[in-house]
Amino acid sequence: MKRIRMGVQAAVVFVVVGTWLLMVGCASNVYKSPTFESQQRTHETIALLPFQVAIEEKNRPRDETKQDMQKLAAEQQESLTVALHAQFSKEQEKGKFTVAFQPIGETSERLEQGLKANPEATTVGDLLPAEISEILNVDAVMVGHLTLSKPMGAAMALLNELVLMRQGVTNKGTLYVTIYDGASGDIIWRFNDEIKGGLLSSPASVAKTVVKRVASKFPYKAK
Repeated sequence: MKRIRMGVQAAVVFVVVGTWLLMVGCASNVYKSPTFESQQRTHETIALLPFQVAIEEKNRPRDETKQDMQKLAAEQQESLTVALHAQFSKEQEKGKFTVAFQPIGETSERLEQGLKANPEATTVGDLLPAEISEILNVDAVMVGHLTLSKPMGAAMALLNELVLMRQGVTNKGTLYVTIYDGASGDIIWRFNDEIKGGLLSSPASVAKTVVKRVASKFPYKAK
């Protein structure tokens, strides 16, 4: 059984003009397990693992170190995870979804305790999906991966846009969101989307766009 890859598997592409996000040339794909319908009837709680964000090293500005990019990615990861969780929880409260989302604080605390109790695991990526679900006491776990071809921070994006444009760099990538069944650890749903664009806005704006796309395909919809 495969472990959850907590590294980045994909890339996302966004363009921001002014204060709004413009996305063009999009292609998406959805996979849903044949057994999903029966599993949906028994699933009550799902956990959103920390959303993985990375910035392609080849487009790192000369005056920024690798550590600077890692710090920026970590900040964006936290903002994106919080924003996504808030949006999905809001939809669930409106009765649009059949599952509840475990609070982020509880997920983080349980993961920390679970790693401490397992000497062979140093990161969440060392655990199998079923093991993570057991630690979190949820019916399913959702994992997201986002790779940016350019820094997403508004100030940094503006500072480096001219340089990147001269190099012919366009912000782009692919978004992957995967849901694993807690009992079996199998992938029961996966959504990937390719988006193309230019300047990026704040993590909150990106999160709003991402959650809109994911929510439109999210399988746990109330009928």
